[in-house]
Amino acid sequence: MGSVHDVVKRSGTVYLIIVALVLVLALTNWWMGTSSTNTSDAKKQTAPADLDEKPQQHVKLPDPKGSPDARVKIQVYVTSDNDCDTTTLSTMEDLYSKFGDQVYIIYSDLLDTDVLKDAQDHKISCKTGITINGKSQFILPERGLKGTIMLDGPTGQKNYDVSDIEAIVQHILDTPELDAAEDGTPSDHTEKDRQE
Repeated sequence: MGSVHDVVKRSGTVYLIIVALVLVLALTNWWMGTSSTNTSDAKKQTAPADLDEKPQQHVKLPDPKGSPDARVKIQVYVTSDNDCDTTTLSTMEDLYSKFGDQVYIIYSDLLDTDVLKDAQDHKISCKTGITINGKSQFILPERGLKGTIMLDGPTGQKNYDVSDIEAIVQHILDTPELDAAEDGTPSDHTEKDRQE
């Protein structure tokens, strides 16, 4: 009988340990839930009251620049409520100053759902990016292994800078055969250049 008594005694001890663990777990969960609720309430109280009430400021996008007939068409995708990205806009001003009517620069707001979809189709996933003649990725052979450029994100950050954009524009201007139509036949513009 002593051995059955020991088994019951051990079972009772195991049962008490399990109950104690469940209680500790329940108390921990209760404390963590209360703690995180108190923390989030404290964060709400310390946040400036006018943050939620303040209307979002939008930057007025510039009018198109250059000639609509230019060989180089640059689509600039920006988010008008992102007033901290002035580098892309100022870069486009500099680009227009350098190339004039050889480029046509159009600005589009990513807050517009159609514009956002178009940008995503061109692999632009950031709040800013550009396409040149409908492309956001380029390979400049003269740069060797460093010739791959992605025009996603603000100018001057990790993917590209103003010298990359200028090199792409100059490459297109120096390479009239890039004007060939998709079916491989030269465009009218290329034929005119050859006749001159």
